[in-house]
Amino acid sequence: RDARPSLARMPARALVATHALGRVVPTTNARRIDPRRAKWLEDLRSLAANETWDALTVLVDMPYADVSAALAVAAAKGRAREVKKVLDKHYTVTRGGGAHEESLVHHAFERGAADVAETWAEALSRAGRAAVSYMHADVLDVLLTCGTAIELDDVLLAACCADFGGGGESDESDANRRRARCVSTLLQWGADANCSRCKQGWKPLMACAKRGDVETLKVLIDAGADLDARYFNGKSALFCACEWGKSACAATLIAHGACIEDGQWEADHLYTDHSKTNELVSPRDVAVRLSHVDCVRVIDEALSRS
Repeated sequence: RDARPSLARMPARALVATHALGRVVPTTNARRIDPRRAKWLEDLRSLAANETWDALTVLVDMPYADVSAALAVAAAKGRAREVKKVLDKHYTVTRGGGAHEESLVHHAFERGAADVAETWAEALSRAGRAAVSYMHADVLDVLLTCGTAIELDDVLLAACCADFGGGGESDESDANRRRARCVSTLLQWGADANCSRCKQGWKPLMACAKRGDVETLKVLIDAGADLDARYFNGKSALFCACEWGKSACAATLIAHGACIEDGQWEADHLYTDHSKTNELVSPRDVAVRLSHVDCVRVIDEALSRS
């Protein structure tokens, strides 16, 4: 009862409907300053720390629950079962007792409740980024059953940029294998291998080349990733591979047709603000400067064959 006046004064975009229960709760800044919201988030952190995951569905039914935060935390921890339970209750409905499920987001668009639909899209994408940051492909599978509401390209880029692993060679190999599975799944669902709609300018291929993840690199190339796409400073995936000493990635990119022609493969805006043109720097140049001998050898062998 006490919360109703404050809710009534909030603008439309500061509200999100929890469809399954018909509740309306404040979002963003309104949540941060509410002590009841803070207490709920503390309970969520405690649940995750103590791994009492059976209580998650109860927690998200409480007043001032933040379903988006609950999904993100569960996704980051790899709790596919709990993510599915929350989505089954709050996101999808089963009609006529059958197995057919239809997204409530689409109903929100039909009713003209664009704010609600957008909030769900953001929540699902947030959970997707959390899942792929730790390479939880099983959680990603659950989230993708919600359809195209999730921002596939954002999640794809997050998967390629994720830095997950214990640091050892076996850990890195396992992380790359799991990343490749996540990326392959996202591409199958319609993600763009070039993330053309993302404004960051950074491409999945560049992230994998920098990391030295040959397995995921090949998945992206097979999906049509642009081998010679440039970042704002003129760097290509090949440049990134040579800059970070990833000779296997450099060899893979060249073998699939990455440009190695003078005047076409150089970076030309390497200043911090990207506003001025610098003297052209090729991938070979940067490999020489940083003493990445294997990368220089890979490029020289390719140049000798061309």
